[in-house]
Amino acid sequence: MAFVNEHENRRTIDPETGAYLICDKAAIIDMPGLHEFSFYWEGERIKMYAQEMISNIEGVAPNEKYDVHWKFFQVQIPSNMQNKRMEILEMIKQAYEVHGDCYSHRNLKTVTAEFIPP
Repeated sequence: MAFVNEHENRRTIDPETGAYLICDKAAIIDMPGLHEFSFYWEGERIKMYAQEMISNIEGVAPNEKYDVHWKFFQVQIPSNMQNKRMEILEMIKQAYEVHGDCYSHRNLKTVTAEFIPP
């Protein structure tokens, strides 16, 4: 698997498997840093939420790099795909790490992602 960002299509995709991640809502107003995402694979939509945690952003000068950590949770895997749950979670983690911050790594030092179980 090798996810890449497609800026023109606003998605992070693995061209080999056709799996891709898109941001449905860039920020949920009542919860700062919380975003709604969908992950598509094998014709199924997997809806989830992710919290973007940006470190060192206040002290970062223009054009200086910062760190982003994604915590994704409430992953709604369809019942017919539950046997692939661990594989799906690993693909989603990889997609978030490539997604970076709004489909970009331009000002990022590091990007990490983790699944937070319910």
